[in-house]
Order: sequence, then C-alpha cells, then structure tokens
Amino acid sequence: MQTRNVPVTGVRYWIGMSAASVFGVNMGDYLSRIAHLGDWKGLPVMALLFVLLLAAERRVRPGIEAMYWLAVALERTAATNIADQMTHDFDWHYGLVLTGLGALLAGIIALGGVVPPRSARDAALPATGGMELANWRYWLAMLVAESLGTALSDAFSDWLDLSFYMEWSVLAAMFAVVFGLRTQPAFTNRLTYWLAVLVVGTCGPTIGDWLAHSGHLRLSTALTGVFFVGLLAVWPRDRVETAA
Repeated sequence: MQTRNVPVTGVRYWIGMSAASVFGVNMGDYLSRIAHLGDWKGLPVMALLFVLLLAAERRVRPGIEAMYWLAVALERTAATNIADQMTHDFDWHYGLVLTGLGALLAGIIALGGVVPPRSARDAALPATGGMELANWRYWLAMLVAESLGTALSDAFSDWLDLSFYMEWSVLAAMFAVVFGLRTQPAFTNRLTYWLAVLVVGTCGPTIGDWLAHSGHLRLSTALTGVFFVGLLAVWPRDRVETAA
C-alpha cells in the first residue's frame, strides 16, 4: 500500500483495529450462518475483493486511509471463517491449530519484509529500508494473526470455561502487558506490534460472539459495522499521519 494510505499507530488506530475485529467476526458469522455460505464458500469471493482492492489502491491519490481499513475488515472476516473451518468443520484439535498458526506467523515475521504501520513519532521518516508499508507479507501475517486470534479465543472459551467478563478481563490484562512491553528496549516495535494484533484478534471474537449471542446476529453485525465506519469517520486522523 502507498505509505500515506496507511494510518499511524496510536490510540485511534488500535481502537479502530478493535472495532474492525469485532465487526469482522460478526460479518464472518453472518456470511456463514445467515447467508448460508458456510465457512468456505465466501472465501474465494473475499480473496477476489481483496486483490481488487489492493489493485485499486495503487491508482487512488495518496491519503485515502479507507482502503486500508476496508482491507483490514475483509481479512478479519475471512480469518473468522478460516479459523472456524479448521476448529469446527474439520474438528482439528485446538492445540494443533494454535501450534500450526503460531509457527506460521512466527515464520512469516522471521523471514523479514513484514513492514507494519509506523508510530506517530516515526511518521515523518521514510518507510523502513525504503520498503512499502503494508506489503503482501504484512497482509499475509495479518490474516494468520487474526485466524490465530479467533482460534485462541475459542480455545479460551472451551478450555477454561470462563464467563464473558472473566475472559474479557484476562484479555484486557494481556493487552495492557503488550503495550507495556513497547516501552522496553528489549522488545522491538515490530514484535510488540504483532503481539498487539494477536491480542486484538483474540478480543474481537470474545466481544463479537457475546453481542451475537445476546441479541440478533443481523442486528449486531449492522451495529458493529456502523460503529466501525462511524468511529473512523468522526475521529479525525492525526495531523502527523499526513506528513508521511
């Protein structure tokens, strides 16, 4: 993606990622249960839409961050169906799924070339090593991290049998720890970024499933979608983002 189409990380960014995660979970469940596409029939369509979106993004003027957020929402929706297909349809053991996805994510990041969005303090600097932000390796890592988060959330629910509030408390504590690590020199921004993405990807299914189970899936999908779009529309971008 063009650098100026990628928002910088900050409070707005992480709340937006959290909103996208909840909406994507509900949308994935909606396509599977309400639209009767199951966990795999919608994946080819989402893959095509994602490719077309990235192709179109290269032709728009810089500064259109909506392209980034739409890509995030598409991947979160696909990740929900991918994880559900592995753990529910194929009935693979959670330990196998978590180990496999975790190893795949670690391998993608270790191979390098995964360029996450920059922080506000680095926004005025060129992209790392002159590389494009949010490249194809980044989106692959994002898809795997979100799928891992979905499976991890389900595993928490099944293995620990925690209430929604207790599960949310555990995840909130994990989120606080990850962001605390960002200030420690022993942890790189890249490592803590992907840990934060993983925690957000785990929180999303917890909240999304609670909303769907406490009401109608159609309604929760619509409301979380409106909240996701409205949040990013009403909350203005940081000025420093446009300086990149």
